[in-house]
Amino acid sequence: MKRQIVTNARPPGSALDERNLAEELNVSRTPVREAMLRLRSERFIENLPRRGAFVRALTLDDLSDLYDVVTAVEVMAVGLIAEASDRAEIVAELSRLCDKMEAALEDPELWTHSDEAFHRALLEFSGNAPLAQTGLLHRDLAQRAHFVADRARPKGTERKSVETHRALVDLIAAGDAEAARANHLKQRQRGSESLLAAIRALGLRSL
Repeated sequence: MKRQIVTNARPPGSALDERNLAEELNVSRTPVREAMLRLRSERFIENLPRRGAFVRALTLDDLSDLYDVVTAVEVMAVGLIAEASDRAEIVAELSRLCDKMEAALEDPELWTHSDEAFHRALLEFSGNAPLAQTGLLHRDLAQRAHFVADRARPKGTERKSVETHRALVDLIAAGDAEAARANHLKQRQRGSESLLAAIRALGLRSL
């Protein structure tokens, strides 16, 4: 259910009926009920009085707040990786993910998945489990916007993004934590502004 919400297979406002979901997923109602409770606590769905459960819509203000959290957490993660003495394997994996992004330049959907994998890796490699958990949850909440914004992404954005990601990896490899944090903060702020502008260009106020 969570993956369907994140990818817009279940768009905002979709009704979520426990019995229907159990039949659709071919499971009993108990795991569906437990999943819905968790998704509600994570703010993916909401209960409306006398109407039931629905996929929660995100306003542009909601998205802006989510990106603020993701930015703060990722910047911290970048610094932690750059300061790690055993970062060589992490750098190699981040470089490999950059290669995957570059290979996907002609496929916007695949590129979006590759970019997401890079950012999730930054959190997972931070060595700080609570920080990674917070960042991954908020990336999940915001990920719906990435698939929507693909439709309005200016041409050449993806290639420029790969270049900035590689520059970040170089700073991490050099162990320059301060420069890596500053680089990623600038990149995240620019990326957030660009994505929100793309959504506005589509005439959307929520998604």
